[in-house]
Amino acid sequence: MTLTRLLLTLLVALLIGGTSLIADDAGQAPAGGGQGGQGGQNRGGPRGAITAIDTTAKTVTVKVGDKDAVVYTTDDSTKITIDRKPATLADLKVGDPAFVRPDPNTPTLAARISVRHGGPGGAPPAGGAPPAGSTPPAGQ
Repeated sequence: MTLTRLLLTLLVALLIGGTSLIADDAGQAPAGGGQGGQGGQNRGGPRGAITAIDTTAKTVTVKVGDKDAVVYTTDDSTKITIDRKPATLADLKVGDPAFVRPDPNTPTLAARISVRHGGPGGAPPAGGAPPAGSTPPAGQ
């Protein structure tokens, strides 16, 4: 193989690999069928609604759109936040909108579970109390 052909092969490989990484960071499926941002997926994990929580088995089930629900196990290293504040598995509620980042070595183990109820600082779930210092809508 000539030096020119070797360099050309390396350049093509770098371009393909770089394009795949850029597509993944943009929330799109990378070349090769990765999970990217398709169908409720975001940077390798689903964004959906919590449908079940088992604090004894340390599992959380998340349903993403019309796809099958996925059961994730948690352990002491799983980082759980609600509206960007540290939380525990017991703090999660069925129906919470959640993002799960799986462990890179064990896809069924949740490395991170983040629940955001809305807005930049998070808002209470529907029907919850308004934030402290806010004025309720007229007629209430």
